[in-house]
Amino acid sequence: MASQPRTVRRKFDDAIKKHVDNLYDTPDYNLNDLNCTGLTVDMAESIGVEVPKTEGEWPGGGGLNPGDFGEDLRDLKNESKCP
Repeated sequence: MASQPRTVRRKFDDAIKKHVDNLYDTPDYNLNDLNCTGLTVDMAESIGVEVPKTEGEWPGGGGLNPGDFGEDLRDLKNESKCP
């Protein structure tokens, strides 16, 4: 059976917008603490979707990042196909 892609339903729109407003009253981008991957993880969790949070390191810091996040999502997809 083919898996159906998850979509963010309309009812989650307001929850996500409210979460962004509450968490990031005046967001300042920070490579280590508030980057695109961190925001994506926060948004997923605000609507009840648990996602992996593998952190990486780079010169001068570390944290969530697109490379590790992509690998985690790929691994989740592969795990869901296991018997």
